[in-house]
Amino acid sequence: MAVAAFEGMAAIFAQHLGEDGPILYTPAVGAAFTLPPGRAIYREQAVDSFNDDETAAVDNVVKTLHLQEADVAAPAEGDRVTVRGAVYMITPPIARDGNGMVIVTLAKA
Repeated sequence: MAVAAFEGMAAIFAQHLGEDGPILYTPAVGAAFTLPPGRAIYREQAVDSFNDDETAAVDNVVKTLHLQEADVAAPAEGDRVTVRGAVYMITPPIARDGNGMVIVTLAKA
C-alpha cells in the first residue's frame, strides 16, 4: 500500500518544481534530445566549509539535476546537459532516490 502512495510522485515533484525552460540532454554516446519543461529539477546548494580558524566560508556550490527515470533511464558520467543556457557535464555521484528520480551532479563543461 505504501508503494502505491508514492507512484507518480516523481512526475508530480518535477511538474511543480521543475525547470520552466527545456533542458538539452546529450549522452556521451547517442543522439541529443530535449526534455520538455517541467520534467527535471535543477538545484544549486551552497556547501559550507571551515577555515583553519574555524570561521565559516561558503566557497563551493554543488549543482544537481533531478531527472525522471522515465526520461533518462541511465545517465552516465560524461553526459552533458544544457540548463538555463549553461552547459554542464555529469560527474559522480549519480544516485537513484527509489521514487522514480535520478539525481546527477553537474560540473561546468
